[in-house]
Amino acid sequence: MTTLRMGGTEKEQLHSIGQGLRTTFANVKSLLPQRQEQDFFPNAFENARQRFDLWAVNLGLYTSGNSSLEYRLRDAPLIYNYAVQALADLQIYLDTILQALHQESKDNKVTLTGFKSHVKLPDTLDQAYKGDLQDSDDDEFESYQDSSLTETALENVNGIIDRLYRLSFKIRNPATRLGFSKARKYQEIDNETGEDLIKIFALFDRQHIEQVFLEFRKEREPEDAQEHYLVERLAKANTRRRQQFKQWKTQRIKIEATSNTAKEFDFLIPSSKTTGMEQNPVPEGMLASGQPAPSMPSTVTRLDPAVATLDDTTSTISTSTYARVSKEADFALAIPRLPKKLSLNKEFECPYCHIMCSGRTRNPQPWNHHVLCDLRPYVCTYEDCKDGDQLYDSFKQWLAHETNNHRLARECREHPEEIFESINSWREHLASHNPDSSNLDNLDLAEADFRSSDEKRVCAICTEEDVTHEHVGIHLQQLALFALPRSTGLEDDLNSEDDASAATADDSEGRREDDSDALVFSNEGRPPAKGVYGVDYNDVGNRLADLFIYELTPSKVQVYDDRFVIYNPKLPRELDIELKLNVLHDSAVTCVRFSSDSLWVAVGINLSALIYEVERGAEIFRFTIDATTEELYVRAVCFDTQVVHLAVGAEDGLIRVFNIENRALMITLAGHEGDIYGIEFIPNSCLLLSGGEDRKIRLWDIQTGAEKLIGMVSDDVTSVASSPDGNSLAAGCYDNTATIWNLAGTQSMRLSGAKQHTDAIYDISFSPDGQTIVTASLDMTLKLWDWKGRLGGVNENSSTTEFSYSGAVRTFTGHTDYVLSAVFTRDGRWVISVSMDGAIQFWNPITGDAALRIDAHLNRVTRVDTSPAGNLFATAGGDKSLKIWRYTSIVPKT
Repeated sequence: MTTLRMGGTEKEQLHSIGQGLRTTFANVKSLLPQRQEQDFFPNAFENARQRFDLWAVNLGLYTSGNSSLEYRLRDAPLIYNYAVQALADLQIYLDTILQALHQESKDNKVTLTGFKSHVKLPDTLDQAYKGDLQDSDDDEFESYQDSSLTETALENVNGIIDRLYRLSFKIRNPATRLGFSKARKYQEIDNETGEDLIKIFALFDRQHIEQVFLEFRKEREPEDAQEHYLVERLAKANTRRRQQFKQWKTQRIKIEATSNTAKEFDFLIPSSKTTGMEQNPVPEGMLASGQPAPSMPSTVTRLDPAVATLDDTTSTISTSTYARVSKEADFALAIPRLPKKLSLNKEFECPYCHIMCSGRTRNPQPWNHHVLCDLRPYVCTYEDCKDGDQLYDSFKQWLAHETNNHRLARECREHPEEIFESINSWREHLASHNPDSSNLDNLDLAEADFRSSDEKRVCAICTEEDVTHEHVGIHLQQLALFALPRSTGLEDDLNSEDDASAATADDSEGRREDDSDALVFSNEGRPPAKGVYGVDYNDVGNRLADLFIYELTPSKVQVYDDRFVIYNPKLPRELDIELKLNVLHDSAVTCVRFSSDSLWVAVGINLSALIYEVERGAEIFRFTIDATTEELYVRAVCFDTQVVHLAVGAEDGLIRVFNIENRALMITLAGHEGDIYGIEFIPNSCLLLSGGEDRKIRLWDIQTGAEKLIGMVSDDVTSVASSPDGNSLAAGCYDNTATIWNLAGTQSMRLSGAKQHTDAIYDISFSPDGQTIVTASLDMTLKLWDWKGRLGGVNENSSTTEFSYSGAVRTFTGHTDYVLSAVFTRDGRWVISVSMDGAIQFWNPITGDAALRIDAHLNRVTRVDTSPAGNLFATAGGDKSLKIWRYTSIVPKT
């Protein structure tokens, strides 16, 4: 491993590196007043500085001890090295800005006390990016000339801060937090009375639950309400939630104190002799910035290296599900809206759990999920549960617990005529026939046969009969919300007319006739919407993620219970989007493909590939992989043109071809070493293209099993594609390039050069006419390549075998994280892309404009495919869902 040198030492602790960055930020800030007032740079730099400081304080960069970033990354060397390198890059660009400003300040006779550059800068500032300019095209050179060195360096600073935030979303993922073990010991002692306020809250929590039960049971069983077993359980759960919120807040205050942020981020104050500024004293009891204090262990987060890795694709938003209230329900959820002071920020710190949240969490569905994850609202509602105190943040986990432990009837094998609805009654029965047993709890569960219980569930809270688990789940959510802190110091005035109109769905205003269940929000009476940097929303470009739905006019946003669609405010609206089907699975959905007749769609999950009917969502068949491990994902699926076969590529290096009609495995193709990442049938043939971890592109005959090596590239093959006419083959690669071959494999063209991707290509697709290729990359961009005629028209007998790409390249930017997949619609009018940022975006391939953004998946969207017939597309997600959509063209309003 390469040793990183910063500040003259071989290896500094992260908090020391953080202090160096603090100093440089402050030094740069001290020179900014010398810039002209109309210069945008001071405000832009201050924005970057505050973003970095929020990140650093939240993660514990400035502290040492068990709450520090150093401690969190102690068992994750890969992430540790990534963080150190990112901070080193940040220091380099800050030093570049500092040096440039320092030279500017010489004309004003301003000196900077304590300035020390961490890197050797070029002799002249014009040489700072000389290496970059030498390989650039003329248009790229002009763009550099249009921007000053400080502006270019600041762009890189913002890019690095973006990387650091993405890292923080993995390090401090709500899904990886510890439970309430430490919070249970939390006490809040009143200084005057000496009483523990938590015990007083416990009494209030008990009284609240009693009142709820009395209200629900006043006409049925009022005498049993106060003594019901759930009253004590639910009250204790709310008290534990209060303890957790208090503990999180206390821990946040400790981190902020040790980070010395009370001085409004002025970490290094230049000498008053040189700047005319007075030096602020360090407040009593607070350490100077160069002396970080040890901090207490934190239970806010933990770092699981198996979860938080640099290429990890786990959610940055909680995947907890929550039951939704039907229109007939007599009660509704009351999750507070995110305060406006936070909603316009690019990233923000949750006011409840103090975890950094991505910009996507600003919108209703992800925010609701996040809050419910903080609350962990679900508890078992059965009386004889041994885990009655366990809290669940996931509706699915809670449902699995109640079903497996309480809603499975037991049958005694020796007495099949007797059925036992509870574990206790079944154990007592076994004990009565086994006098030698001294411990009922240890009786072997294998002695029972299980079946689904026919029990008609009575709600244990409201006593309503024959209810669903969703009904009970809504009760639990409502009761848990009583423990949510009422004050965060950031509340909006929700009683204003504007906010009230924005928070409700008014049938008389802002509702589209064709979207009866869509909620839209009025913009009437509001000031002009501003983006993160004060930019008008009409100038936001393709970064539709920066738009906040409550500030958009009704024609530019559709909001539903489980999704929202944002239309680019600077463009006429040309599309309507409809969610047709939503199918949930037991694991992440890694791939999706339509059949050529568009009647079926196939997906890959852990250990299985499934085929669904597109119209109704009915499962046609499930092909299960016989594996010796519990986790082996299907990474690619593909139908042949005749829809007779389904090919399935998996992580064991095997391609399995199933006969759909016979529901049987036809042939297994072995030859790849490592994961299979891409497979594609050549149109109207029995030939199958494949690529994977072994860097080889192979062509198979599925009838005979014969194979041919088409080519080999320098890194993992992430995806493969065939042109519509079947004469050209393409593969995307982890080396940031793509390669095209003719079908014979005798000629190739590499899509590379000055405008190539700067990170791995993760997907590749041909346009319907075969003239254009779209690539999706981990550099957060899409690129369109006009390749046709530069390879296919060459005679196969030509002595030339490798060709250089000389066509146009168009780059589309707008996603805020890795772009994982991109395809053309069947008419070639649109490109659809999906991303790690959880979004689906439509692009105009001619203008490069993003037409719309869909937020519906709870985390990453892994793949997208469009139907060969009809205006359908399907998306696969890390949230375990397959979603099938319909897009409809509309006439733009003039």
